[in-house]
Amino acid sequence: EAVGKWEKVMAELSHVSVELDEEREARVRCEKELLQKTEKEKELQNKIMILAKQHDDDGGQPVEPLTQVLTSSTWQEMVKDLQEEREMLMVRLRTQEQLVKDVQEQKTASDSVTSEVKSLFGRQLAALQSQRDQMQSQLDAQKAKNQTIAELLGQKIVSEETLLKEQELLKAEIDNKEQNLALLLKEKKALAERLSDVEKDLAKAKKALAENAGIIEDLEENIHELNAEVKNLQEMHECERLGYEDRLNFSSLEIDKLNAELKAKTIEYSEEKSQLTEEIAHLKKVCLELETRLQESFQSVQAAQEAQSQVAKRYQEEIDQLETQRLAQLTEIEELNAEIKDQVENQQKVEEERKEQIALIKKVHEREHDREISELMAKHRGEMETLRAELNKEQQRLLDELQQHMAATHKAELEQAQLQSQTLHVLELEALRLSLNNMHTSQLELTQSNLRKEKETALVELREMLNDKRAQEVAILQSRHQLEWEKSKEQSLKEKQDLQSKYQQELVDQRKKIELEMEETHIQALETLRRDWELESETRLRSTCEELSEKHQTEMVELQKTLEMELEKVKAELGLLSLENERSKLKCVELEKQHQVAITKLQEQMQTEHNQLLEDMKMKSQEKEQNLQKELEKLEVMHEELKARSQEEIRQLWSQLDSSRANRQELSELKEQLLARASRVEEIERLKQDFDQQRQQRKCEHETELEQLRLYFEKKLRVAEENYREELTLLHQRLQELKEESLSESEISQDQAGDISSSIPAFEETAEKERKDALGQLNQQLEQHQEELACLQVQLKEQHRHELDSLQFSLALQYKEDLMKMKMDLSDKYISEIEEMKKKHCLELEQLRAQLSEEHIKEITKLRLQSAQDAAHQVEMEVAERVSVLEEEHKAKLLLLHSEEQRIAELLEEINLLKEEITKEKDLSVQNEKHLKEEMEKVKCKIAEDHRNKLREAREEVQKIETMYKERELKWQCESEDQRIQAEEKVSLLRVELQRRMEQEKQDLQREFELHEAEMKQFQDQQADRKSV
Repeated sequence: EAVGKWEKVMAELSHVSVELDEEREARVRCEKELLQKTEKEKELQNKIMILAKQHDDDGGQPVEPLTQVLTSSTWQEMVKDLQEEREMLMVRLRTQEQLVKDVQEQKTASDSVTSEVKSLFGRQLAALQSQRDQMQSQLDAQKAKNQTIAELLGQKIVSEETLLKEQELLKAEIDNKEQNLALLLKEKKALAERLSDVEKDLAKAKKALAENAGIIEDLEENIHELNAEVKNLQEMHECERLGYEDRLNFSSLEIDKLNAELKAKTIEYSEEKSQLTEEIAHLKKVCLELETRLQESFQSVQAAQEAQSQVAKRYQEEIDQLETQRLAQLTEIEELNAEIKDQVENQQKVEEERKEQIALIKKVHEREHDREISELMAKHRGEMETLRAELNKEQQRLLDELQQHMAATHKAELEQAQLQSQTLHVLELEALRLSLNNMHTSQLELTQSNLRKEKETALVELREMLNDKRAQEVAILQSRHQLEWEKSKEQSLKEKQDLQSKYQQELVDQRKKIELEMEETHIQALETLRRDWELESETRLRSTCEELSEKHQTEMVELQKTLEMELEKVKAELGLLSLENERSKLKCVELEKQHQVAITKLQEQMQTEHNQLLEDMKMKSQEKEQNLQKELEKLEVMHEELKARSQEEIRQLWSQLDSSRANRQELSELKEQLLARASRVEEIERLKQDFDQQRQQRKCEHETELEQLRLYFEKKLRVAEENYREELTLLHQRLQELKEESLSESEISQDQAGDISSSIPAFEETAEKERKDALGQLNQQLEQHQEELACLQVQLKEQHRHELDSLQFSLALQYKEDLMKMKMDLSDKYISEIEEMKKKHCLELEQLRAQLSEEHIKEITKLRLQSAQDAAHQVEMEVAERVSVLEEEHKAKLLLLHSEEQRIAELLEEINLLKEEITKEKDLSVQNEKHLKEEMEKVKCKIAEDHRNKLREAREEVQKIETMYKERELKWQCESEDQRIQAEEKVSLLRVELQRRMEQEKQDLQREFELHEAEMKQFQDQQADRKSV
């Protein structure tokens, strides 16, 4: 028993060492994963820097808070986690082809809507261009009219001979002015109608955008439906997991039943063996008298050992054949895996090349777009400057000409007035002149008042528009600021969570280290205790052996006297026993043959079942591979179609770019289209990656299933081989005993009473040795069974624990994936909204610039008309008033700019406050680290105390073992005395017991044979049930 306990302790220590090795391997894996994560972080940092540069090149003026958020390490971690979770979710979502097709149809519908919006914008642009051409034609007409007015003035200076001609000319001029006024009113009405048309077009565009928003909402609803389906799939997986757990519980119950049956069989076997050993001991007292017969028995034992070695060789050859078959199958599977990997690598290379080509096209397109925009801006500025310079020159030239003409006319009129002062028509001329002047001044005042009113209304409308736009921009800035503030808060919370997780991991690592140290100390203490216990056990065994030998000698002296009296009676009955022994030998031979036949049948059945299972697994793997190949072909066809469509769309877009590079809005729309197409291509590539990952996962699962089946069948074969070997050893032992009994009977008949006195002490010694050997063998077998049961329990516990860990890990991954998907969706929405707001802002700015330029041109034309009609002094007054108005507007704009700068400063102050809050939170995290370190120290102290308590408990257990050992020694003494008394009683009852035992042996053999057949039938039924399952 002490040896058995020592072996259990050694088995536990070996198990602990295996667990330590597994933990070390897990640590190495974790370190590798950390290195991979660091590499991924570096790659993402490089990508973010590239994207930031592209954003600077595209946008011109990047937003400061966004760049700060992007450059921070927390944002990078957020982006990594979001990307990983998005990829994991997309792997599951994109396995359903029908849903993907629905989404693609909706995308095509959205593309059609965007094309309609483009056509509307194109029409609006054409209308605006036509308006611009009309305005230019009007300007040319006004220039021509100015020239005609100048010619008319020259004609007035030349042709002032008669007053009648002057009156007609003045009437003609008045008519022309009235016509001009009517034309101006008509133009005003036309402009109002155009403005209303533009507003209608804008309303239509807003409606189209609203429809797009509805489509986007439909897409979001589809995404929600996909999420619901994913949840349903998760529930299905949980149901399957529960089914597998029920199966595991059922298998554990079956294993418990088998263990109980094994224990019952071992108990029965031990009882039968004890009975047989007692009978053999009593028979060997009579049989083993001569040394010559012992040598013959040794020769028979050697022959039996040779037969056993031959049987073992056969089994080893069969096992080698099975292993070769298994290795061949594994090589085939490895070759298939290698081919599949090569195909996957080739596909990945092709996809990478396509990605590189698309990236190059994007870069080229962006560079050309930026270059064209810069060229258009430079051209626009140059044209505006040239127009301003020309208009200023023309205005100065016209003013100079008017002043010269007016001075010349004034002089001529004075001279004529002086010459014709004597005439009678002076009064009439003066009256006419006064009336004309009054008419002219009244008309000019009316036109000036109308023009001023129009200017005031236009300025009021412009101010309202600008105020509204500035209010919108302020609201947008405030919303952005709030979003950034919320993002900073979320980042700080995530940093806290990351720090907590890191500290928890550190705590776990330190706990593991402390546990390892405590285990080492515990092992050392156990070794010292084991040495002490071995020394004590050796001393006590020696003392007990000496005492038992003395007692045994006294008992043997007493037994010799009784045996001499009863040997004569036993000789007569040994003849009958010899006949019965021969019969039992024949029966044993028959049983051995039947047993071998059953063994061969079982081996054939096991091989057939193994081959069938392997074939089934191969068929399943082939079917899975065929399905995967079909899916790959479908995806390749889809990819080729999408590639062809994308190429056609890219060609169309390039043609549109070549035809409409002058229009800014069309360029922006084309850029958006290209980005959408690139996003589609990226989605296709992601689908391919997801499909590859699924295929690899299925391969891994298939390999694990094959390995599990292999291990299961190997275990079954080992158990069956051990059982057959044990049964063969038992049969050989029985045959040897029967042979020895027959030999001993023949020797007894030859040498009867003369040699009894000399053979009794040798017989007793051999009997004692055989008893000890039998007891040791039984103890070893029991210990082996116990060890096997313990190993099975440990393996089942480990499997259950691994399955629970895997389930927990899968659930945690699913939870993280859902969270990261929500985060990615929100971030994508916010980014898309921000980009739309930027685009709207740019479009509004361009429209304002166009309106301002048109209004400026209109005002210049009006000033030219006024300068042509009014005198030089009035022109100067109006210019001064205009300058004052412009200065006031400029001052108002400067005030607004100062207010906006103040708001920006306030926003920067708030950002600084947020930074201070982040620093405070970092300080709090440092304090938390200190608290965690203190808690770690406390945990270390607790672990040390627990270790001390465990050592105390181990010492107490050692003391208990010592007390148990002492009690067993006392029991052994008592049992030895009882055995002495029983031996005296058994000698008198040998005759009856021998007959009964022979009958019992016959019955036991029949029962064993029946039990063996029942076990074989149960084993076959179990295999049939497993096949059906």
